[in-house]
Amino acid sequence: PLSENENIQLLQSIVNTQQDIITSVMGVPIETVPQLWCLYEEVEGYYDDGLEVPDYVTLLWTDDTWGNIRRYPTQSERNRTGGAGVYYH
Repeated sequence: PLSENENIQLLQSIVNTQQDIITSVMGVPIETVPQLWCLYEEVEGYYDDGLEVPDYVTLLWTDDTWGNIRRYPTQSERNRTGGAGVYYH
């Protein structure tokens, strides 16, 4: 198994590659393509531990599938270019 830091680095590399693919396929600046990240379970932990999310990507926080909101977006997260929100189901 990978360490927490190795997981974060791997996921960051994967996301960077995805951003490159989106840019290549769409042919427009990546900042203009609507994107949303659902930060849940281990990815939420990676985010809390330093995973970098581009400012133009919307952050989505969700409940724990039992109706408990895990966390709400902070003021700085809500002020991002992409904004932030909560999904409850």
